[in-house]
Amino acid sequence: MIQLTKGTNVLDINLSDFSGAGQDVVQNGSFNDIGSDLVQNGDFAEIGSELVTNGDFSAVPLGGELVTDGNFPTPNVNWSLSSSFTIANNKLHCLSDGTYEFAYQSSVFEIGKSYVITFDITGWTLGTIRVRPTAESPFQKASANGSYSFFYVAVENTQLIIERDSGACDMFLENISVKEATNLVTNPNFTDTGSELVTNGDFSSGSGWNGSISVSGGQGTKTSSGLAYQGGVVAAEKSYQVSVDVASLGGAPAQIYAGGNNSAALTVGVQTIYITGGSTNDFIGFNNGYSGGVGAVFNSISVKELGEDWTTVEDTISFSENGLVMTSTEGTDVNVRTTPAIVEDGKSYKVTYTIHAIGLTGTNSIQYYTGSTLGYQDLPEQDEGTHTFYHTKAAGVDYWYFKLENGNASTTDTVTISSIVVQELGEGWNFNTPPWDVVSNGIASDGANSNDMNQSTWFPVLGKSYKIVYTIASITQGSYKITLGGQTTTPRSAAATYTEYITATDLSNGGGRLRIQIDNDNAIGTISSISVKEVGQDWTVQEGWTVEDNKAVCDGSLNKNINQNIGLITGKPYKIVFTVADYVSGKIDYNVGGNTRRGDIAANGTYTDYVVSDSGNFLYFQSNQTLGFVGSITNITVQQLDTNDRWVTFADPDSKSVMKLGQVDLEIDSSGNNCGVYQTGLIKPNKLYIITINMKATAAIYVEIAASLGTAVSAVIGTELLTTSYKEYSFEYVTPFAVDHDLQIHRLFGSGANQTISIDYVSMNGVDESQWTNDPTWDPFATSLVFVPTLTDESTNNSKQFTLNTSITDGGWDGRSLHGQVIINEFPTEIPASGIINLKQPDFLEGFYQVEIRGYLGTFYRVLGKCMAHLERTSTEDGYNRFESYNDTVTYKAYEE
Repeated sequence: MIQLTKGTNVLDINLSDFSGAGQDVVQNGSFNDIGSDLVQNGDFAEIGSELVTNGDFSAVPLGGELVTDGNFPTPNVNWSLSSSFTIANNKLHCLSDGTYEFAYQSSVFEIGKSYVITFDITGWTLGTIRVRPTAESPFQKASANGSYSFFYVAVENTQLIIERDSGACDMFLENISVKEATNLVTNPNFTDTGSELVTNGDFSSGSGWNGSISVSGGQGTKTSSGLAYQGGVVAAEKSYQVSVDVASLGGAPAQIYAGGNNSAALTVGVQTIYITGGSTNDFIGFNNGYSGGVGAVFNSISVKELGEDWTTVEDTISFSENGLVMTSTEGTDVNVRTTPAIVEDGKSYKVTYTIHAIGLTGTNSIQYYTGSTLGYQDLPEQDEGTHTFYHTKAAGVDYWYFKLENGNASTTDTVTISSIVVQELGEGWNFNTPPWDVVSNGIASDGANSNDMNQSTWFPVLGKSYKIVYTIASITQGSYKITLGGQTTTPRSAAATYTEYITATDLSNGGGRLRIQIDNDNAIGTISSISVKEVGQDWTVQEGWTVEDNKAVCDGSLNKNINQNIGLITGKPYKIVFTVADYVSGKIDYNVGGNTRRGDIAANGTYTDYVVSDSGNFLYFQSNQTLGFVGSITNITVQQLDTNDRWVTFADPDSKSVMKLGQVDLEIDSSGNNCGVYQTGLIKPNKLYIITINMKATAAIYVEIAASLGTAVSAVIGTELLTTSYKEYSFEYVTPFAVDHDLQIHRLFGSGANQTISIDYVSMNGVDESQWTNDPTWDPFATSLVFVPTLTDESTNNSKQFTLNTSITDGGWDGRSLHGQVIINEFPTEIPASGIINLKQPDFLEGFYQVEIRGYLGTFYRVLGKCMAHLERTSTEDGYNRFESYNDTVTYKAYEE
């Protein structure tokens, strides 16, 4: 930069403004290129998915997904919608102003099978919806935000419907799923029937038909009011489903006849009749239906026995359109059981049953069989509706029994059960019974012994860390503990939710499987849930370390580590940042590649270090070899610096060149050994450059800027004595080389023992030579910018050049002799000083002159400032004359002696 004056104002001329400089050729000149974080899960906050199968012990085996597009994609293809139920953003908007609105999907269910329907409600504003098989009753409702799980046995319809319940509604339904719930009971809603019992029920011939009927043209016609029948079809007290298609009726009502029992009067059309066989005979047929010579006409009849796969122990059991009917007309207990054996000793079951209607006397009740130990026990709920309970089968027969217990010897008690679902529990678990049992709110131990229960479907991985959360719902005796991967938690003897962290170190005992154990005593209590999720993903953890929420914890074990392969590259510079917390004692070390331990940290805090990886891909944190670390670490990041390899650092032993984020430190050892940094190939042959470097040092020491080939210096560009504060240093350089050279910065040999040079940024601008004028006569060759004032006589076009701060003593042109001194970079005054060209003229001549300030690099120059001036005598100045600027750029003054 140079300064010229205009009046009392100083005009700064900056090289960057006037040199015609091109773009900065230095790459990563501010040393701030940094890569992404190489550490995975450096804050240890990542947590995996649930690993425990059936952690609340309530799961039952489910089939595959039956709903299509349960996530409600758009465009909608598989859902049928009413006008105001709409799909957008993977949600079903259930909106109604009080009118009936719905969404449905056909052919989801199969009649007689059991299903679990799950879904989420969000954005609830008002109202209630029903989600069920169409027309299923009783049904369940949703009227608030949350996750829902409904259980149904499909009886009425195969269609899934989502519908407003009553009144207005406004909410969103998401993620609906329907899966079949495996039911051990066949014919759970008592509607399954046996094989066809009627011969020629389509009246294709008269074979098998007897009595008052004629068969012709695929129809049967009553010929009198007597009985039309087939024998050997029904049995007393058995239940039957009769489907009949009536074409027309005669003058009198017609009924279905079964062993002496008559149904209600038939109507024209297809209808289903449920009837119990009487004891009079084994006939099925049509009774009455004839009057005045006109008989009823039938298109078809089908008769099948109800109660398939159920065995009636007493003859007061029947099956109707509403399910199993148990009556106490004989004043004794009434029993019914499944035909096949469906339960096993020692196994636990979830039982869901629906009572359609009930009427009991006194203490009479509906019971189920639990096994030989306890025998029959009351069902927990005895009123109408759907109910669920949990049951572990003891020794005894393996059928499922219902019993109408009639201790009061009533002859009028009745109950109708419309469905029964029995599902095996404990999926994913190996039970030891006793002491363990599945109950309504989890699993319970009864104090019989100290056997454990364990997970059968999942096993831990050696060296991985796990978060275990479990809830003891109640405990009256003893304590529980959890074992996983060879590690055991602290025994717990109070009802609470506990969170434990374990690192699997031993898989020799059953694969290290998860075990819920009784701690050397016969505990009595209930555990409602257990959850295991992996933590510390991407880390390998040795014994003595565990990964907990958001940190890795060491217990003081000597020389044990936690490590991660982060793909470090040998010879590359890295920035590492981490936090030490919960410090108790000892020291923690770390390795960023290679075998060199760093750190010896013994206090809480956040630490930053800059490291060159000397070998290996791994990052290690290890407890000290002699002072085991007790504390935690977290928030670990490692990032590569100078990611595009722009700079090369070098140092002689034992000095160091340390690449940091935003600077390079040259750390000089006690012997003053060299250290530095260079960037290759920046300096091109015969080019003009302006170099700017911001530097400081810990003491006043010298730094050298050079053109080099690698570490070998070819030419010195400049030498500077640094201060302890950052200062910008500028150099102008013309290369005399025929080949490319490197730009190097290093400490001056022998300077600055035990001191540090910090380089904040480096820039080097190549000059645009098209903006310069070549003056091959200029001498000497300038390797840095030289300022040259030039005065030109307008009348003769002769010019005179002067060097800065040099007296002019020779003559002028054509008798015009100019003398004086050029002074730059001073403050202006009225007497000859800054920015003033003093011209000493013994033979004064008036005239016009052109004034230029030229800057020379090599043999090239560029005009940095220019004006026209007029020299004349001024009477008021007594022999002094001045140049006056004509362009308001710079004022030059000339004085005559």
